[in-house]
This record gives sequence, C-alpha cells and structure tokens, in this order.
Amino acid sequence: MKTRAAVLALTMAFALGSCSNGEVDLSYRFDENERGIKYLWTIDSTTQIDSSTDHSSSTLQMVVEILEQVERESAGADPVLTVTLTPRSLRQGGVGAKTPGKAVVKYQLDQSGHITEPISSDLAAQAASALELGTILSQSRVALPSEAVGIGEVWDAPLKLDGDTGTINLTGTGRLLGFELSGRRKLARIGTERSGDITAIEQLAGVLVQLRGKTTSSATSSLDVDSGTLYSSISRFSSDFDMALEETGKLAGTMKVNLTSKLELQPG
Repeated sequence: MKTRAAVLALTMAFALGSCSNGEVDLSYRFDENERGIKYLWTIDSTTQIDSSTDHSSSTLQMVVEILEQVERESAGADPVLTVTLTPRSLRQGGVGAKTPGKAVVKYQLDQSGHITEPISSDLAAQAASALELGTILSQSRVALPSEAVGIGEVWDAPLKLDGDTGTINLTGTGRLLGFELSGRRKLARIGTERSGDITAIEQLAGVLVQLRGKTTSSATSSLDVDSGTLYSSISRFSSDFDMALEETGKLAGTMKVNLTSKLELQPG
C-alpha cells in the first residue's frame, strides 16, 4: 500500500511539475545522429478470405527490428524519416516461414513529426509485407497535438497517404490519458482512435489483387516527454476489404484482417 501511494504521489508530482496551467507540450524532438532510434516490433494477425476459389483463415506472427533515423536537407527544412526494417522471425499458420529481407522506407515529416507523404519504399507487393508492414507502420506512429494539452483533452489525428502500394485516408482523434513514470523516464499516455478507407495491392497465390475497404484502429502509446521519443505503442486494427483482380478489375471476393501491433523502444 505504501509503495502504491509513493508511486501515485510521484506521478502526480511529475504531472504538476511538467505542466503549465495544467497543460503539457507533447512533441517529437529529432535527434539527427547516425545511430538513430531502435525499436522491436511484433505483429500478430488473422486473415480470413472468402472467394469462389478460397475459403480460408490464416495467422501470421512476425518480429521486426526497426531503426529510425531523421535527417534534414538543410537547416529549417522539413525532416525526412528513414525507417530500416529487419525481420527476425516469421510464422504463418503456426509454422516457421522464410523471413523477408531487409527493407527501407522513407517518409516526409512536417515540423511536428507527423508523416505527410511517403518518399520511397522497398516494400514489395508480397503477402506479409505490403499490407501488414507498410500500412501498419504508418498507422503506428502517434499523431501529437499542435499545442499544449491537459489530461482528457482531445485533438485531431488524421492520416492521409498515397503511395505505390496503396492509399490511406483516415480520420481520428488523440487523447491525453495521463502520466506515468518508468525508471527515470517521464511518460505521457496517449490514446488514438482512427477509421476510414484503405486501398492496397497484395499478391495472393501468385496473383496481384486490389484491396479496397474500411479499417478501424485503436492504440495506447507512451511518449517520453523529455526526449520527445515514442517509448511504446500497442495498436489493434480491424479491416474489411473487397478483393478485385489487378489485371481485369473483376471482383474476386472479400478479405477480413484483424491485427495487433506492438512497438517497444530498445536500448541505444
């Protein structure tokens, strides 16, 4: 009981000490160094396909090492986020599968650290890469408010992207849930809810398929207030797609994807 009370007192003191008039500034701070920031990313998904030739349900588990590096072409220019994805393990249907190769994705950021557009991507239209990695990676980045907020306050958190492997057009909100301490880190807990339209191109059974559908997502994330670094994030997504053949546009069936994504900051 005494330990709980001490933790609560420390948390309240942190919240009061970090805020001005009950509000705190939540923003990314870009550390432009060669080492970058490392994360461990775990993905767990279930996909159901219903078509004239396939009625199946499959599972996928993947562990990926992520290296994020930020650079600017010149002083004052908007930053560019380079993300290097190195898959470490892949299981499909509970069975070990060949691990995809390393991939690099680049995004243009605005001064607040929000993704504004994809610049380049090595992600090919393969199962377990285009939809799971490209789309979920974009959605897993927390949209922070443009001005200081207090506990319980809400801000807009849209996500609109147009890339080679698909488009994302989501509306949503972020909310400051509270504060917590993890060792010496002062963390802000943030909740994000989004929904909207997604299109993608997937390769299923050797055939390119267009996916068009709706998605909803919810995420709980922790931001290191002092360093402006994402500390952890757990996101859950549910998507329903119509499938059409890329070559002819003919409707081929439906696909439902339920996915959980977990991102954890790793030691330098």
